[in-house]
Amino acid sequence: MRIIKRKWVYTVVALLTIFLCINGSLALVEDDCRICHTTGLVDVHHLLFEEGYSCLDCHDFMNISLGNARDCLICHTNPGEIDHGINCTHCHLEGGGLTVPNWNGPILTRSGFFNSVHKNITGDFNSSNYSDINMVCWGCHYKEELSRTQPPRRHPLSPRNCSNMDCHNVKQSIYNEPMIYEHFKDVDEIDENVSTAVNCPECHVNSIINPQKNIVLSNTSLVSHYGSTDDLINTTSCIYCHLDLDNAQDWGNAPDPTDNVSTLSDEEWEETLYVGDKWDLSNRYFLIFQDLTVKGDSAHLQLYLNDLLLEDIVLHEGTNYIYEEEFIDSDNNQVDCIVLDLDLISVFSGMNNTNFVTLKAHYWKRIHPENNDSTCWACHMDNYVIEKKRYVVLDEDEDEDNEIIYYVEVLLDFSEKDTPDQKILSPEDFVLKEGYNQTMQLGGGFELMVNEVDIDGKQASLTLTKNGSVVEEYISHEGDYIEYEEDLSFNGHDIDDVVVVRAKLDSVFNGITYDAAIITDVKVISELYGIEDDEILGGYNTSQLHIDDTFSIGGTPDTFHVPLLNEGLDGGSDCVYCHEISNGFNISAVSAVHSRLGGHDKLNANAISNEDLISDINKACWACHGDGTDPGRHPPDYLYPKQCEDCHVALMDPNFNAVDISDEVHGQVEDCSRCHAADYPGLHVINMFEPLTPYIINMNVTSEEIDKAQYLTTSFTAIAGWNMKVRSMEYFIDIEGQPGDGISLEPVDGIFDEQVEDAQFSVNVSELEPGEHIIIIHSMERDNKWGPITTAEFSIESDSIISEHLGHSLLGLSILVLLACIIFWRRSKPTLSVLNVLILTSIIVLVTTGSGCLSVPDETDQIRTEQEDNEDIVNNEDRTDQITTLSEGIGHDRECTFCHSELGHIPECTQCHGLIHGNSLPDCKKCHDAHGPLNFTGSQSYENNCGICHIKQLNEFNENPGRHADLKCDYCHLKHRQIEICINCHEPHGTDLTYHDCINCHPAHMPQQIDYPDDVDSEDCGYCHEEVSISLQSGHTLHNTLECTYCHTVHALIPDCNDCHAPHTSNQTYEDCVVCHDAHDPVVMELPTTGTWRDTCAACHKQIDDELQESETKHDDLGCIYCHPEHAYLPTCDSCHGLPHKEIHESYTECKMCHVYSHAVKDILFSK
Repeated sequence: MRIIKRKWVYTVVALLTIFLCINGSLALVEDDCRICHTTGLVDVHHLLFEEGYSCLDCHDFMNISLGNARDCLICHTNPGEIDHGINCTHCHLEGGGLTVPNWNGPILTRSGFFNSVHKNITGDFNSSNYSDINMVCWGCHYKEELSRTQPPRRHPLSPRNCSNMDCHNVKQSIYNEPMIYEHFKDVDEIDENVSTAVNCPECHVNSIINPQKNIVLSNTSLVSHYGSTDDLINTTSCIYCHLDLDNAQDWGNAPDPTDNVSTLSDEEWEETLYVGDKWDLSNRYFLIFQDLTVKGDSAHLQLYLNDLLLEDIVLHEGTNYIYEEEFIDSDNNQVDCIVLDLDLISVFSGMNNTNFVTLKAHYWKRIHPENNDSTCWACHMDNYVIEKKRYVVLDEDEDEDNEIIYYVEVLLDFSEKDTPDQKILSPEDFVLKEGYNQTMQLGGGFELMVNEVDIDGKQASLTLTKNGSVVEEYISHEGDYIEYEEDLSFNGHDIDDVVVVRAKLDSVFNGITYDAAIITDVKVISELYGIEDDEILGGYNTSQLHIDDTFSIGGTPDTFHVPLLNEGLDGGSDCVYCHEISNGFNISAVSAVHSRLGGHDKLNANAISNEDLISDINKACWACHGDGTDPGRHPPDYLYPKQCEDCHVALMDPNFNAVDISDEVHGQVEDCSRCHAADYPGLHVINMFEPLTPYIINMNVTSEEIDKAQYLTTSFTAIAGWNMKVRSMEYFIDIEGQPGDGISLEPVDGIFDEQVEDAQFSVNVSELEPGEHIIIIHSMERDNKWGPITTAEFSIESDSIISEHLGHSLLGLSILVLLACIIFWRRSKPTLSVLNVLILTSIIVLVTTGSGCLSVPDETDQIRTEQEDNEDIVNNEDRTDQITTLSEGIGHDRECTFCHSELGHIPECTQCHGLIHGNSLPDCKKCHDAHGPLNFTGSQSYENNCGICHIKQLNEFNENPGRHADLKCDYCHLKHRQIEICINCHEPHGTDLTYHDCINCHPAHMPQQIDYPDDVDSEDCGYCHEEVSISLQSGHTLHNTLECTYCHTVHALIPDCNDCHAPHTSNQTYEDCVVCHDAHDPVVMELPTTGTWRDTCAACHKQIDDELQESETKHDDLGCIYCHPEHAYLPTCDSCHGLPHKEIHESYTECKMCHVYSHAVKDILFSK
């Protein structure tokens, strides 16, 4: 029957051929096909025809014509059956074994397909057996996943397609192909993942081998048959595609996340808001819930960008709102973009004004300012950590209940790119050459040691230990691999004879002074772990992991498809997890944990955290980069943190109890970081200056010794911190009271409004006891900050009037006594009249002399009288009149009419003086007071012209850049010639140091260039060099009797030891000396583990060295520190040799009883 049917077909073909010969070549139409291909055949073609397909829909590319139709019959007995259907390679692989006349279908090249990643998906590939290769074809083209014993009955029509999630993603086939978790199209429909705009082949077509593009038309076909990994992006650099336009176009049109125009997030966000609540929507957009309607069915919301109100929104429950805006994108094109897609889900209106709404929204994805890969990984990898761990699956175990995979960690693998590719080991009998090691730490407790290299240098003896115990010893030749096997077990599941350590002895070196072995190709694995199927391990689905699969957790991603990638975490509450510099994330970071942010250590310390934090210093971050509450993610304004003036001057709410300096000049100064940033030019680690301000200078008293009736007049100057105001001044006599309890003083000008205030006061000392007294003064800045006290001593003499009158009275009494004696001497018994005269005379003399009538008034009396007369005037007089401007103007002490020849006439300075400073400074009054020209006022407008006069200072700034060089002149010199005291800003090294002590070492305009005099005290050096100072003082050498300047004539100068000391060897340098000797306590010696030369030791121990050289023993090949790792340390023989002569030791209990000379052990002398 088959033969008859075929003859009928040949007849029809023959007739058609004759017809064509007669009619010429005509275009093929549907009816022509139907001559042979009836619709009655129950086959694929029949089914397609019923669906409305035309033959030419499929076959026009084959250029079929009636003239060559006979060729089809070689394979096709009818359109629905293919005799050679299961032998794909016959027609579709170069050299397939079947020659098809005029075949113009797809033929794979051997070089392309045989080197592709898909050549062996079923495990049947055999380049010399095309029948086996057919089975590989069925793996993709036979979708039913039947076993290879049931090949396809006809030509398969629907091959697997990774873009349709048939393989590699979502679901894994029976061939256990590697799975990808992220970065493929529509993955965000499964979960909020990293989705792409194009399918897999659009990127992977960039990495194909030897394609025939004129035959295989689709990218899917090209990648499926010629795909490779040779030309893929060779890194996991996000910015390679996303920030490079050319690469982006080649690799799937990756979007630029730094563009000013974004797209809606794939994730739908939900939030519950109470009246007044704010919902941050990323990119500085936010919503505020204002109120509900009376009925409680609608909500009033406001949409803001920064502080700009964009729109008032009234939404009914269950309705949607879309906010769209016009933007100019990075290509300068105007685009309309949806910024917010908002739904009002529910409204709750309760008693006591408990009103809230539930909203859902898609809002813009975050616009990224970041432009490096490290920042991408920090946010787009779950639980990103720096340390990467790699694992490999060793076994699977499937039972009735579940499946378990067993895996190990790869502890060391020299094939990884971030690992060294070799290690050089040296036998421990030799002095180690720098960079060589005696043992190699392999991980897992394993150590590898080279014992000895043979004399020919072709093999080596090696020992492998685990946890200190020898597990294997090897004698290996160059090129040999050493392997150590263990039986691994986990919960009763055993895997025997697993190679846990593998290394190659690559080469051996046998030298004169040292030997070495080079170890390469090291791989070490851990103990065995197990986990059940369908669990998550580091983001991986364990059911998709199989034997020999590798996966990594942590570190930089291996590919863009690892499961740890996410759409973006947008930060979190634990700021320092990423932004602590010691964590090494290679993103913007600061030493927050170690520095505690300096003065912001306790900032916002009482804030409540919703999660565990690495450090509570995070709360300070929330204060400056947010509103002080736990943000949960990056605060919306985290890239625009608060500035110093926001809290300290503007007093914005909250300001976290910041010191209010809004009414201080200090608070108006820009660029706080120049002084207050320890991490300058940053402003995270805050310098908190603790100057001893305000303080008193220029304190003067009228006299250190005064009479009790005199007044004590005291004048002084109070100076506050830099650009701060003196707020109060007070004094005490003798006993210092509590700050604020003293006698208040006013400044000379009557107003506390400057950093420098002068004061003067008088004290009536009449109520004080004669003797020594102390006057105590201090001043106050804002916030009741009182400065240190300044004292002056004075003494009060006893009352001079009483003393003088008493002296006169005693003189008169003496005269009377003298007269009485004369009278009594001349007459034995005076008469009554004589006594009366004597008494009357005594009264007159006493009254006269005691009243002082006979004394001459002195200068002190005159001064005291003038003080008493003018007391009220002095106390009430305006102090500013005491010092006139005119009297200070040297050269201007002339009559007023000298300059003001007419009423109201103001002369020009240049009429007398000319333009002394040139045309660049034409206005003299900007700096000079008209009536006291040497009393400079200074001028901020001329601040940049200071260098015209102060050339030396300006050059010092230019030649010595630093913090001071960046400051304006008037930062330190508020007035001309005013010198800002160092301690106004800087905490002094010691409490007793003065400004002159500071400039003794630190030149004012280049303080970092320390220049001290020869006689500077070593104690001053110790303020900065505390550790060195302690070492020097505690030492026991002549060094501690010298001043620092004896050796360090210039700051930071390190003298050569050989300047004072004779070297041990002729070629010894300072660097050689300090290897063993501490510079400030040289008798304390610490020998390094490597690099100590034998001749250095021999300089002091020459006899021992000579013995060693003559001994001809292995000891002579060792460095001194091998036996003497510490200076003066004496090892025991058995620490290296054990007891090699055990029987002899019973009689000779100590080695030295035979080996008398430790360094010449062959010279044996028996002591018995």
